[in-house]
Amino acid sequence: MQKNFADKLTAAMLAKQSQVCVGLDPRIDRMPAHLLERYRAIEPSGCGCGRKEAAACLEEFCSEIIDAVAPHAVAVKLQLACFEQYSAPGFRAFRRLVKKASKAGLIVIADAKRGDIGISAAAYSAAFLGAPTGLNGRLNSLEIDALTVNPLFGGDGFDPFINDCRGYGKGLFLLVRTSTPGAAHLPVLRLASGALWPDHLPRLVYRWALVPFFFYVY
Repeated sequence: MQKNFADKLTAAMLAKQSQVCVGLDPRIDRMPAHLLERYRAIEPSGCGCGRKEAAACLEEFCSEIIDAVAPHAVAVKLQLACFEQYSAPGFRAFRRLVKKASKAGLIVIADAKRGDIGISAAAYSAAFLGAPTGLNGRLNSLEIDALTVNPLFGGDGFDPFINDCRGYGKGLFLLVRTSTPGAAHLPVLRLASGALWPDHLPRLVYRWALVPFFFYVY
């Protein structure tokens, strides 16, 4: 049994006297001009950044931010989709940034909002929280401390994440209600009990897990 994630998070906040979590949601159209120019020049076809160059550009930008915030922030939250769109080069960049942030003493949160039926949830959980099964036993896990999860698939889809959190000392941040205007229709629905969905979901998940966890609103 690894150290409880809540204890690890609390210790980090006390050590740095900080509660800052830095979100890294890099977009190629928001990169500094000097980075874009340099990586466009590398791309052999001359038609702009390819997947490899775009991923490298995002990685360099985020790497510099990690260096800058490491002495002050407690955690970084890496938005996986920003890297996944560039296929294998993007995921490799994501993995290197995870390793860099962990080595810098930051708690690493993968913002993936994963959720699915049991067998798929188990694979997602193994990828980010636990350790996938290889041909000769368990593979090395990513140096990720916590994962954002969508719990709407129910208890059987939530169990794999809870089991890996217990076994590997990892944490979950659960999607309860989003802040986007278009998503406001469903979460405000009132249930037959009279409770609103965002109020009911934490109690429901608590019954599934029977362990402390965190909630977040995105």
